[in-house]
Amino acid sequence: MSTTNTEDKGAHYRFEYLGAKLDPARIALIYGIVHPCQFSLMKKALCTGKRGKKSTIEDLQDIKSACDRWIEMIKEDESNVGN
Repeated sequence: MSTTNTEDKGAHYRFEYLGAKLDPARIALIYGIVHPCQFSLMKKALCTGKRGKKSTIEDLQDIKSACDRWIEMIKEDESNVGN
């Protein structure tokens, strides 16, 4: 016997405002966000402390780590220019 899990695991990302459905993907399109690190940061920032799985501090530490990695990537790319 199979069971179907209908729980919407992404519901905490979806909202409606003035009749428009808003989620990280829609917001990224509106703002022209194309870099995966920027998208990840935006998504984390939109739901900081709201998912119940992590505390606000844990979410902010994840954001800080993601920022640090993006900075590392930029520096790696800059040091590899012309190589």
